[in-house]
Amino acid sequence: MQITFTNLPLLGLLLVSFVAQAAECGEVEWFVKPNGKQLTRPAYTLVDGVLIKSASRAWVGAQCDLTKPTKPSGKDLYASYDSTDKVALCSKR
Repeated sequence: MQITFTNLPLLGLLLVSFVAQAAECGEVEWFVKPNGKQLTRPAYTLVDGVLIKSASRAWVGAQCDLTKPTKPSGKDLYASYDSTDKVALCSKR
């Protein structure tokens, strides 16, 4: 499939569907938190515990990686997602 701007929403929905299926199997517990009706949410760089806003966006529902440094935010946390060097707000499902 050729990736174009017209089919990016479809790719986002497929990603969310795949991650949801993995969650049902008990494989993944933390995901990029929903952001209203948007398919993405802001991403940040985490430097010495400080969040620095990035131009990047994280797909809602992407898997979060808790093996890298994280920053708590209430019951949620900022964590790396999709093997990137950026972090996004993640929640446990």
